Order: sequence, then C-alpha cells, then structure tokens
Amino acid sequence: MPESSSRASAKIRHAIAKTAAKYVAVDGINDFLAAKRKAAAQLGLNPGKNMPSNMEVEQALVEYQNLFHGEHQVQVLLQMRRVTTRAMKFLQLFTPCLVGPVLRGTATHHSDIILHIFCEEPEQPGFFLQENGIPFQISSKRVRINNRDSVELPAYRFEAEDNSFVLVVFAGKQKKLAPMSGIDGKPEARANLRQVSELLGSPCGD
Repeated sequence: MPESSSRASAKIRHAIAKTAAKYVAVDGINDFLAAKRKAAAQLGLNPGKNMPSNMEVEQALVEYQNLFHGEHQVQVLLQMRRVTTRAMKFLQLFTPCLVGPVLRGTATHHSDIILHIFCEEPEQPGFFLQENGIPFQISSKRVRINNRDSVELPAYRFEAEDNSFVLVVFAGKQKKLAPMSGIDGKPEARANLRQVSELLGSPCGD
C-alpha cells in the first residue's frame, strides 16, 4: 500500500475510533460494533476495510475517559467494583467471576456488570434469584470459544444497587469453556472475588 494511502487509512480508523469511543462513554452504546457503525455514519465515512478494531476503540475510550472524566471515572469504577464484590458474595454458590469493562477498567455508568457463573443446570440461577425475591429477565449471551466458533449461553439480567447485572451461565459440560475476548481475541480475563477485592485494596472488598 502506498504511504499516502496508508496514512489516509490510519486517519479514517482513528477518526471512527475516537467518535465511537465518545458514543460509548457519553451515550452508553456498549456494543463496539454498533458504536463504530454509528460513528462512521455520523462522520459521513464509508470505512470499507478501514473500520477500526475493538482494541483501537477501547484505547480511544481510555484516552477519552482520562481526558474528560478523570477522577470521576476512577470513582465510577471503584463504586461498580464495590457493588460487584457484594454481588459475588451473594452469588458465591455459583463461583462467580467478573469479566468485561468493569474488570478491564473502561466501565461507564451505562455499563453492565457481567459475571460468569458456573453450575450443573442452567435453571439453577433462576431458582436462586426467585427464592431471594430478585426480579430478573432471562436472555442469552453469545460467547466466542475460538477464532471461528461461538456458542449461545443462557443469561440472567437483574438490577441491584442502581446497577445492571448480567449473569452468563456456564452449566454442565460448558463449565470448561474458556471464552475469547471480543476486544483483543485473547482468552477473556476473569477475576474471582479475591482478585476483585484486591483491585480495591481490601481483602473483603468493602
């Protein structure tokens, strides 16, 4: 590719990533692909093969948060992680692990708190929430298991302490699945209660 074309391509990718990051941070569009498409349309660009990667959008998001949100972003993240530890203690029967933006450090107040939970039967979390008087919605979550394949897993959504939780259920044989990150294509980072508590600098997460 000629150097001028390469520079033009990089400029398009950067512009879309920067605008998409703003949509994530301000408008609460948590789907990076949707944010990228909206950004391209808003900029009047037809990116073709020049659509930025999710990694590029995440990097632009970090830069945006550091520039415009600063200490507020730090406090939002701390609050969400504290709420997460309390939820993980409540759900300890299912060996919960935190994944996604709250773990990666890019969460906004629009972000879901996503937990991977493990059990023998996919209905068990629903029974547990029902027994504890917690209203929930049943949905599903598609997770990538390698570069080509993905699986649809049951998920439970509920509200607690002004936050939205999504419990992605790995039941039976699916407990051994190791999903891949939709951001960088690597094995998705997971953190158990102890590890999330350590992020808060507290052995108990309080």
